Amino acid sequence: MRTCSQLAYLLRSIQDLQTVQIIKILRYEKKVAVMFLLMISCFLVCWTPYAVVSMMEAFGRKSMVTPAIAIIPSFFAKSSTAYNPLIYMFMSRKVRGPLTHLC
Repeated sequence: MRTCSQLAYLLRSIQDLQTVQIIKILRYEKKVAVMFLLMISCFLVCWTPYAVVSMMEAFGRKSMVTPAIAIIPSFFAKSSTAYNPLIYMFMSRKVRGPLTHLC
């Protein structure tokens, strides 16, 4: 009788542990999904103006695109490479921890 109760307690403990692990995994997956969506959003925000200006030039609207207007989207698009490390830094404790020790 005692062995059955110990076995039931052990099985319940294992089930509780699995539930806690599943919750941790789901939180981590949610955080990764948010980071992924943020990275995709930043990419689209940075490259959309460049794509619009390029399409305007490609379809014969060069008179609307001055050199100054053409340069700004280009710089903005190329600056998108700097945003991913910043997103990693702000959203990941594993990356943020060592960086705070360096500074």
